[in-house]
Amino acid sequence: MRWILLLIVVGLSLGPLGHLSQSYPFTPNLLVVFLWAVSWFGVRSQTLSLAIVGGLLLDLVGWNWFGLWSVSAVAVVLIVDALKGRLLDAGSILHALLALLIVSLVAPIFLSIATGTFAIKEISLVILGNVILGIFVYYLLAMRLKLFQRWAGRRIG
Repeated sequence: MRWILLLIVVGLSLGPLGHLSQSYPFTPNLLVVFLWAVSWFGVRSQTLSLAIVGGLLLDLVGWNWFGLWSVSAVAVVLIVDALKGRLLDAGSILHALLALLIVSLVAPIFLSIATGTFAIKEISLVILGNVILGIFVYYLLAMRLKLFQRWAGRRIG
């Protein structure tokens, strides 16, 4: 199921949202939000393979430097895993959104380094879009997987 979702995310990123992001910078980065969600709720070994394949697909079709998406996607997974395991609580929506905010900076920073330009307005709008989408994704996944009940049970008893 995750692989099908990855293909849908990459297809939407290259198709409708890719064209929309050229006109409106508020468009969220679907691959980053997808990898964040899978990393936050899943296991790193499965998520790394999703990140590599998703990054390579965007690299093969995208217009950026080859390898930029792959490196960004793997960095997103590793950062989320490090934050979730050491600093942040997986049951807190605030911590989850803080992790999403941090990893939303990864791709724009790599792109800024590669191109030599830094557009703070566009980057901040993409990050805001990622966080807004992340709120909905977090809530839907936690409700669907009944994670709130597990986390509450772990804290109570």
